[in-house]
Amino acid sequence: MLLVGSFLTVPAAATAQPMPRVGAMVTAENNSAGCDTGVNAVPVRARQVDLVLDDSGSMFKGDEGSLDRWSAAKYSVEVLAAMLTEGDVLNVFRTSDFADRSTAKPAVRVKGSAPLSDRVGQVHAMQMVGGGTPYEPVRQAISDLSASSSPEKWLVVLSDGEFDNRTSAQVQSDLEHFVKSDRDADSTRRVAFLALGDSAPKLHSNPKVGVYFEHAEDSSKLLGVMTGFSNRIFGRSLLPQSTPGQADIDIAMDEIMVFAQGGDVEIESLSTSGGTIQPNSSVQVSWADNQRAKYGSDRVPAVPNKALKGKLAVFDDIPPGALTVGVTGAKTIDMFYRPHVAFGIELRDAAGAKVEADKIVGGEYTVDYGFMDANCEIVHSDPSESLVSRPRCSTMARSSPNSSRRVIV
Repeated sequence: MLLVGSFLTVPAAATAQPMPRVGAMVTAENNSAGCDTGVNAVPVRARQVDLVLDDSGSMFKGDEGSLDRWSAAKYSVEVLAAMLTEGDVLNVFRTSDFADRSTAKPAVRVKGSAPLSDRVGQVHAMQMVGGGTPYEPVRQAISDLSASSSPEKWLVVLSDGEFDNRTSAQVQSDLEHFVKSDRDADSTRRVAFLALGDSAPKLHSNPKVGVYFEHAEDSSKLLGVMTGFSNRIFGRSLLPQSTPGQADIDIAMDEIMVFAQGGDVEIESLSTSGGTIQPNSSVQVSWADNQRAKYGSDRVPAVPNKALKGKLAVFDDIPPGALTVGVTGAKTIDMFYRPHVAFGIELRDAAGAKVEADKIVGGEYTVDYGFMDANCEIVHSDPSESLVSRPRCSTMARSSPNSSRRVIV
């Protein structure tokens, strides 16, 4: 809302778009680029992610023989652990730990502050056991998140079958109740449910309350769905590539994470017009061996998908322009980014000249507001091509000679 003598309502289209997550609030006093106008940005908030991982017997074997669902699921969770940011926590609750009890501690607790290799290594070492699909781990995760003081809470469920003692309709109701029951104005609750295969629970998304449901037809689709959830949870977006490993960005980036998959993949440096950037950190992700799993009254072999191999590398502080990532041995390359932008305003007079906020006189003004780059310039890219949505908006205002000489956003 703009105050120049009287209140004017900002157009709805300008306010409906999400603001990017940036590291801190930027103001005229602390911004090294010297913005004339204060910027109120959304700070990054620590997250707690409680993941319920179905490691039941159906993840290992079906009517037609061995299945590699467990292998794809574990690989996906390794990638999820790699995407944690500073201050995040990931708790993994296996369904097998609740076979004969109603409560259990997480099988794995991963902290975003730990080195990238440690995070992935914790998940890689975790064994999957087999058995049934009790609903108790979902209740445990809901209870755990409800008691948490984390400002952002995510319940993530990955399952390939209906729960033993809960219908899909009941699960849907439970998840929506968990999200809606949050009465803390300083926190948010969200749910991401990933159903794998034909026998998985049939739920539906309700984005208005923060419940997201996706279905992966088979294990080959699982990683893509989990990666999409990861981007939603951790505030990243998929970077379009002109050719594999190459992109052209119109704004600076705080971070670009490169995920390349292949048997002997290597990620080297990132090249820009300004020079070469070495990765801040990198890690291998790979299929893992597992013990024989419980399937009914039998123990069945855990057959891994040995094609699941890749590498993740994180690059920081990337300037705008063309970039190329040095990758060898990759079958697929994905890049995920967090932009280095803030949200701010510019005030211009009838002649189009910028006006300082404390020098407003009578007359007509244009208030431009939108995403700003590192030089405090509003990004003017075509919204259909830009990496930020709706980068620039404006509104007209009239100031009377006796009006208050200030602008409030």
